[in-house]
Formats: sequence, C-alpha cells, structure tokens
Amino acid sequence: MSSSALLTAQAVALLLQTPPGQTSKVYHDLRVLLESSGQSHVSDQLKQQAQPVLEQYNTDQLITVKPPASADGKVDEKPLIIARAASVAGQNARYADPKAGLSYAFDHLRLALSDPRPLRVNKSFEKVRAAIDTKVAKYVLDHYQDGVISTFTDPTVPTAAVADVNEEAAKNADEEGKAGEPEDNQDATDDANVAEGKAEPANDDADPKDDAVETAKALEEVEVTETPGPAMEREKEEPEPQGAPTYVTHIVGNRYNLSNFWAGRWRSSYTYTPSSSGPSMLQSSIQVQVHYFEDGNVQLATSKPAELELDLPAGAGATETKAGAIDDAMAEAVGKAIAQAIKGHEQEYHQTLNEAYAELSEKTFKAIRRQLPVTKQKLDWDRVSRLLPCGSSLVINGVETQLTRTILAFPITGLEL
Repeated sequence: MSSSALLTAQAVALLLQTPPGQTSKVYHDLRVLLESSGQSHVSDQLKQQAQPVLEQYNTDQLITVKPPASADGKVDEKPLIIARAASVAGQNARYADPKAGLSYAFDHLRLALSDPRPLRVNKSFEKVRAAIDTKVAKYVLDHYQDGVISTFTDPTVPTAAVADVNEEAAKNADEEGKAGEPEDNQDATDDANVAEGKAEPANDDADPKDDAVETAKALEEVEVTETPGPAMEREKEEPEPQGAPTYVTHIVGNRYNLSNFWAGRWRSSYTYTPSSSGPSMLQSSIQVQVHYFEDGNVQLATSKPAELELDLPAGAGATETKAGAIDDAMAEAVGKAIAQAIKGHEQEYHQTLNEAYAELSEKTFKAIRRQLPVTKQKLDWDRVSRLLPCGSSLVINGVETQLTRTILAFPITGLEL
C-alpha cells in the first residue's frame, strides 16, 4: 500500500467516531486535511476507502432513512432502519423493509435509498415477527417522541428480492412447458394499521435525517444509475426454513439540534430466539450517545447489555418452523411479553441515567476536585514559608526533608513536624 493510500485509510477510520448526525461534516474535514497534505486524487481515494467504513458505521449506528417516493408519487413517512439484521442475503447493500414488504438499494455515501423491489417474506416466521413489531410499535409511540422501530427475522429465508429469479428453475420450467400467468409469492406484512408515531425529529432545528442533504453537498457528484423496480415475476416455491428463527427488534431515537451545538441518538436492540426447553430469554443492548460542542467538545457514550427473562405462556416458545405451528393467540402472547420486557427494562435504565446525572454535581465532580484540609480552609503557603524558612528540616511521611524554596512553592500533604 502506498503512503498516500495508507494515510487515507488512517483518516477514514476516524469516521467510525463520528457523533450522531454529523457524518458529512467529518467527511468534509477529512477531505480538506488530506488535500492540505499535498496528496493527489484525494476525492477518488477517499470515496473508495470510505465506502466500507461508512457501511460499518451506518449499520452500527442504526441510522434511519426515509424511503423514496413510489411510482404514483406517494412518500412513505416511515423511515427504514439500516441494520445488519435488515440486509438482504446475497444482495450487495440491499436492505429489507418488512413492514412495507420491500427491499431497497442503499448508498452509504449519499445516504439515499433507491430501486425498491418486492420482498419475499418468510411465511413461517412472519406471524410472530408482525406480532412483535406491532406490540413494540405501540410502546414506542407512547414513550418516544421521534422513535423508529422495526423487527426482522434471522435467518430471513427467503430473503432475496423477487427480481432475482433462479435461472436454472426458469429453464426447467420452460423445458417442462410450465407457462402460465405470473403468481404473486409475496406475503406482505399486514400491520399497516399499527400506529407508530412520527419517525422524523420534531425539533425545528433538527435535521430530518442523518444529514443526507449535507452529505450530498460535501461529497462530489457521483453518477448513479438506478434500475427501475421490475414487475412481479413467477417464483419457485420457497423451501421451508430449517431450525429456529431469531427475531431482532431495533428501536432508534434521533435528536439533532446542530444549530444549538448538540445532537444525540438512542439505540436499543433486542434479540429473541424461541426455545422449547428452558426459559425464553431476550438479549438486550442499549446504547446512548450525546454530543455537545459549544465552546468545547463533550460526549456521553453509554452501553448496557442485559439478558431479560420473558414471561411466556406454555408453548409460546415452540421452535417449530412449519407455517401455522404457532397460532395467532400464541404470536400475540409473544409480542406482548417482549413489549412488556422492553418497557420495564428501558424505564429502569432511564431512571439509572437520571440518578447518575443527579449525582454528578454532588458526588462525581466533587470527587475529582482537590480536597480541602480538615480545617475546610485553603492552606496559606505564604504563612508556612515564613514559619518554616529555607534550611529547616521536616519529616514528611517518615522521611526527613530539607526545605528549599522550590519545595515550599508546591502544596505538601502529610506534614509531620
């Protein structure tokens, strides 16, 4: 690797430390620094090496992006969460929106979704996934001002977009003379009636999304060719998935107020794997990041992993994957139990944060300050220097010390005359 490429690689690594909502600003500053170092072709190298770093950052940070307008001009106001659990297997930079039954191509540099395609939903897992998503969405609506929530399944078999037709299956179908009208193998999630609240920040000074407009300005224009979403095509019947599914729920709350020098993001992730033996557990991870940068640079970064036990009725944790193995009542029970566990856990953590802030001024800040003597008064070093002139001997912590002007110029603790 050349020295120029090595320097660029070291620079783009700083993107992983970007505070919420400020990706484009950091990207622009890095480009300016690299150009000032005398490098050539900075923009091309930066774009190339920033792509995988930004992909990692965007999926780790669970950034939210509003989908593009549909063919009829309608815009879905519900943002899509960019997460590893949402990535479509076998597709490069495509992410699923299970509520809408679509998948999108995502540009990690420009923070833009494009090329919507129908998503083949896993029928065996969809009932429980939709129930979890519906129940947790109601909790988010009640407790988050600008919350975004989405639930995914892993493995999402099948996860490929409908446009990716198996060529071999198509050839076999032609040879066998199996021609007919296209079938719709789409099993879209039926939760359109779920109230999910506003997905975009309500603050007037807040950016509606992760500074995508600024990103478009900061980055050089990149020619993007979009492939229009194809019509529904005949699909081969999907095989039943093997093994127990894993349901991943992400909750994201963004608050950007860069004009007043602050921004913040709440991320909580919950993973549920059904278990027919033993208690059903919910793996939890809450991360809070806040950045305040008026006349300084102060950041809060917290992380709290936990494991929560779910109160499920008998049979609700069954691992059967055949369609219909878990009825509607069982799916509702799973969704309700997970929503209740999330509510209790997040309220407890929120209370812990409030208590920590309350103790900052009374305990934390005082603990890091220099303590006063037992007299609760500052030591008068001028008076000490007059009483103990240079040349005097003191025993300090059991060691005899000859006083000099240098010693008397600094605080001395543990004096024993």
